[in-house]
Amino acid sequence: MHSGIFELREIPEDMPDFLIEIEEKHHEIEQALLKLEGDPGDLELLNQIFRALHTVKGDARIVNLDPMVDFAHVVESIVEFIREGTFKFDSHLSEIILLSADRILHMTRDVASTGKCKVGDLH
Repeated sequence: MHSGIFELREIPEDMPDFLIEIEEKHHEIEQALLKLEGDPGDLELLNQIFRALHTVKGDARIVNLDPMVDFAHVVESIVEFIREGTFKFDSHLSEIILLSADRILHMTRDVASTGKCKVGDLH
């Protein structure tokens, strides 16, 4: 992924539904992270966050938002590393995941309203 502006050739008809789905998944991730901070070993909460990100990634692929697919995949990988025990969940990782979910939501809102969104280097 490179820095710059991503622009859809045309805004899909189902973009309003996609935006609603992303807003719901954002809320789901946010709530699960809040609960997880109180019980960092709760695997079901981690699974819920992973599934929400996986859904975001799949839905973004359907509407051809490739930068969001790539970004969601990176965040999904972080959650997978936590589930595997490679990373230990803490407030820093919680903040990274939440800020990433916020970024996904902002990208979606930008694309839904203008057909464009800013993207940045992940490398």
